[in-house]
Amino acid sequence: FSGKAVSGVAVRWSWTDIAANEEGYRVRSTTSNVQSPTSIVTELPANTTYYVELGLVPNTAYYRYAEAYNYSGIAVSSVAVKWTLANPPVGMFIVQSSTFNVELQWTTNNNPPGTKYRVYRATDIVSFAILTTTEGTVYNDLAVAVLGSYTYKIQAVNGEEVGSGFTVEASTYIFPPV
Repeated sequence: FSGKAVSGVAVRWSWTDIAANEEGYRVRSTTSNVQSPTSIVTELPANTTYYVELGLVPNTAYYRYAEAYNYSGIAVSSVAVKWTLANPPVGMFIVQSSTFNVELQWTTNNNPPGTKYRVYRATDIVSFAILTTTEGTVYNDLAVAVLGSYTYKIQAVNGEEVGSGFTVEASTYIFPPV
């Protein structure tokens, strides 16, 4: 039994159908790595091998397991945990640019508190490198130089360190003081 995040609101749960006499499957939720009698997420017909769960919260861990059932009982899978993807941050812009710093700001796009954001910078518009990872929505780049050209983009990462899409890029040029 395993899960694959397909978006910020969906996970695809998959398993191998090795039973020859199941009446159906149930996907169940749990709050840890232990199978416990918790709520049924869905019931599925015999010979099913996956289920796409929708309506989830971005960048959130979900614990699930499957059980095959028939007239004589149930067979339970191991528990799988999978994080939904984080939403890409939006609205990134350069707040200010000076000979000492470039200040960036963006919005969370409905990601929950604790979501991390990777700040990338390029000096040639192509070769981006990670400057930092932060839980905030503001970053102050103090490693800039006069006559330098800088392009930035931001990416959210989920609890498994899987990155989202990027913001639009923003660029600035550091002019010498007058």
